[in-house]
Amino acid sequence: MASRMRTAPILFLAAALALTAVPANAQTETIELVLKIGAGEVLYYSMTLSSRETVEAGNQRSTREVQVNARETIRGLQVGPDGTMLLEYVFEDVRATSAGRTESRMTGPSHFKVRTDGRVSEQLIGDVGEDFPLPLPGRPVRAGESWTRQSREGNSQTIHTITLVAVERAGATPVARLRWRTETNISESQSVGTTQLRVRIAIRSTEDIDWAIERGRSLRRVEETTMEQSIETSGANVLCAGCGRTSRRTTTRHEVTSGPASAAPVSVDDLIMPGRAVGSVTLDLPRAAVDEKLGSATVLILPGTYRASSVQWPNGLLGYLDQNDETKILGLQVGSVRSLKTEKGISFGSSEGAVLLAYGMTPTRLDLPAPTGARVLIYNDLGIAFAITSTPEHAQSSGTHAPVGAVDWVTIFSPGGANKIYPLP
Repeated sequence: MASRMRTAPILFLAAALALTAVPANAQTETIELVLKIGAGEVLYYSMTLSSRETVEAGNQRSTREVQVNARETIRGLQVGPDGTMLLEYVFEDVRATSAGRTESRMTGPSHFKVRTDGRVSEQLIGDVGEDFPLPLPGRPVRAGESWTRQSREGNSQTIHTITLVAVERAGATPVARLRWRTETNISESQSVGTTQLRVRIAIRSTEDIDWAIERGRSLRRVEETTMEQSIETSGANVLCAGCGRTSRRTTTRHEVTSGPASAAPVSVDDLIMPGRAVGSVTLDLPRAAVDEKLGSATVLILPGTYRASSVQWPNGLLGYLDQNDETKILGLQVGSVRSLKTEKGISFGSSEGAVLLAYGMTPTRLDLPAPTGARVLIYNDLGIAFAITSTPEHAQSSGTHAPVGAVDWVTIFSPGGANKIYPLP
């Protein structure tokens, strides 16, 4: 349920629900539209986005079509006494298809606090805009009534108009039929030497939403957006050189699903087992046996203050060794290999909220000093720790790193043995 407070909205689409009309007098009654997502609750939506973009420049014209499929996930992490919710919002299992090629993509989560009226009160990670999942009225409304919200960011001005079209029922569930119209206009001029560049962008969007009144969340959304962009250049010796126009039409559908898509069982060779092993490499093996299995390890000097020495084998597996007896392995660590997963499906790129809901909300938290830029969630009793990327600098540093708010590496160790690796108090 991405916000449309930004100039390039993410759009959604879904299959229809069978709705039956309620008695006419219900249409004159007022209802309250509030957001309700409990602590530990997870909402899954299937999302399909189809986009067609046409670019014209002079006599040249090109068209590009893209389809994106993903699982849109909202996790309730906390709920305060006043009902304010701490939520995680993330796209998982993202697959983009263009020109006959499909690629998997990784996105970082957003963490934010939102009131029951949908107003975002604090953004912690990422950016979802001023309202989530849409501007709710904050007061009782009746069928046919509309409310508006305006926002401005730089040279962009957006007007939102939301209308309660009707109140109907899907079986025994009362459903509010909403229509959300958005108009965004952007105009910007720049001078480069004697050349003037003027850009105009107009975005028009219409979204139909089925909102479960009692449960406080959307059931399905169908959105269509059109964008027109024109670029003009002028100057003493230039008359509209490189003039161009871009047209984009995007349709997005999403609908609630009962849970995440079932994943294929993880093979023993790809299983991260807390307190025990990574694949076939177990903590009770001496270093020499792992060298024989994987090849000779290289000594590593890791940034930060660790209480164990470290080595890395040719396949990328990292080992923590007892500084008093470097034949003993204290821990094993894996990074950017998405096929390696825990029994709960957590791997490189999984969101912080997914870790917390899978393994518990109260791990020991350790912020590693710069330049690492990661926060470690340590489950000492289980024998596993998850390093979460915490700074953009770390996400963009050399090598392959997870986005901010996602798992960058996983470490296993003997239960209770975290203090032999990490500088715990």
